[in-house]
Amino acid sequence: TPPPPPPPPAVPLPELFPNMNGSLYAGQIYPNTLVEASDGSGRLLIHASASTHQHGYVSQAPMTWSSLLTFELRKDGFTFLTPTAGKPQGTLLTRSIVWGGGELVLNADCAGTSQASQADGDGTASATSIAVAVCGPDGVELEGYGLQDAVEFTGNATDHTVTWQRGATMAALRGREVAIRAVLSGSALLFSFRGNFTGPTNL
Repeated sequence: TPPPPPPPPAVPLPELFPNMNGSLYAGQIYPNTLVEASDGSGRLLIHASASTHQHGYVSQAPMTWSSLLTFELRKDGFTFLTPTAGKPQGTLLTRSIVWGGGELVLNADCAGTSQASQADGDGTASATSIAVAVCGPDGVELEGYGLQDAVEFTGNATDHTVTWQRGATMAALRGREVAIRAVLSGSALLFSFRGNFTGPTNL
């Protein structure tokens, strides 16, 4: 039996930012439904009615419309961390957490290279990437989970599983108190970490 054909590429849609002059939704938007796209892209689709004019106003002027539209939002993409403009890197360290098992998942966008990143010593721009390390409660990186061991993420995904070069896994840290360090290079956007964790019991 031949394998099924690949899914069609995601159709680009406008992000949900109302009141953009000249758009079909310049006047108002009434969101109706929120569903996750079935193509695995991690997009949230918002079906809405919209118009070029404000509520209760009917214009006879040309190019005024009422429409049924679909907008999109990135899953868990309401806010993000990124290096300060003009800086090649940014670093974050989470508070201590107790890891409950399973793997650590990133929602991040590292597609492309940074326009704001500074040149390296050889004159080239710093690549856009995210590297993740696991530390103990004292902030010291665990053996095999350090930044030097990290497999850098350079793509764009809402569910990227973090890995390390020597085969270390988060599942092996079940029950341990740890902290997560991430180094963002170039124009990397980090939207969220996801995983099975809780705060330490001694808080």
